[in-house]
Amino acid sequence: MIKKNIKIKLIVGLGNPEEKYEKTRHNTGREIVLALVDDLGAESTINQVEKNHLVSQAKGLGLTIMTPQTYMNDSGKAVGAFLKNSKIKPAQILVVHDDIDLAFGKAKISYAKNSAGHKGVESIIKVLKTNEFWRLRIGISSGKKKIDALKIVLKKWQPEELKIFKKLVKKSVETIKIAAMEGPEKAMSEFNSKF
Repeated sequence: MIKKNIKIKLIVGLGNPEEKYEKTRHNTGREIVLALVDDLGAESTINQVEKNHLVSQAKGLGLTIMTPQTYMNDSGKAVGAFLKNSKIKPAQILVVHDDIDLAFGKAKISYAKNSAGHKGVESIIKVLKTNEFWRLRIGISSGKKKIDALKIVLKKWQPEELKIFKKLVKKSVETIKIAAMEGPEKAMSEFNSKF
C-alpha cells in the first residue's frame, strides 16, 4: 500500500562506478541522477569513512542525492551506510534504475515492489529489510525475449537510441523534482500516465 503525503528526501541513482561502464544500459539510473545534480547545481562530496557513496545536497529542495560508488550488486551497502547517520526513512527514498522488463523509451514509478531480479534493488531491499521505497524504473529492453540479460545491461547505447535516451533523462529529471517538491504520488500520476 502506498503511504500518503510522503516527502522524498533521498534520491539514489544505481549503476557501476568505473569508466568502462559509462553509457551502458545498466548505468541508466546513475546517469539520470548525475544529470539531476548538474541541473540543480548541487554540491557533491565523497563519503570519507566508507568511501562507498557520493553525496550531493540540493538545499533548496531539502534533498540529498546519492550515487553509490560500489558495484551495482552491492548498492545496498552504500545506501545502508548513508542511512546509519540519517533520519531518512525507506518510504522517503526514490531509487532510479534500469529495468529490463520495460521496453526502451518507457518508464514507470512504483512503490513497495519486489526486485524482479534486479541485483542492485535486491541488495537495497536486503540491507533495509524492506521493499517499501519508491522506484523510478527506466526501460532498457530491446524487445528480444531470449537474449541473455547480461548482454543487454552491459551494452552501450547506439547512436540512434541516444536521442530518445537524452529526452528520457530530461523528463526523468523533471519528474524527480516534482517528486521532491510535490510528493511521489503526484509525480507517479503525471509520469506514469505519459508512458
